Amino acid sequence: MALTLLAHALTSLAVMVMVITLYHRWFLAPLLEKQRLALQQSQERAGQQLQQNLEQQLDTIKVKVTDSSFSGTTRQMLRFGSDLMEGGISSFLSGPQDSKTNGHGDR
Repeated sequence: MALTLLAHALTSLAVMVMVITLYHRWFLAPLLEKQRLALQQSQERAGQQLQQNLEQQLDTIKVKVTDSSFSGTTRQMLRFGSDLMEGGISSFLSGPQDSKTNGHGDR
């Protein structure tokens, strides 16, 4: 009796393992592969869209930046350089209040 019970349990276990293995191989693995491919394709599309949007935004920013902003920046750098040459490194390291009290800035 115990031998037939053991044989029945082992047979049931073998059938369950075989059914689960076949289910995984024939149904679950192809389904998961389809979903993986769909996710990979959507990721690639999102990356391409992000790249296109980024390039478009950069082009928009390039158009908005004008030559006048560059000349204004150049004027600020020239003023900074002349203040540095006139007042030395102390005018560079001091704040705006210190340069006004020292008479080194015409701000």
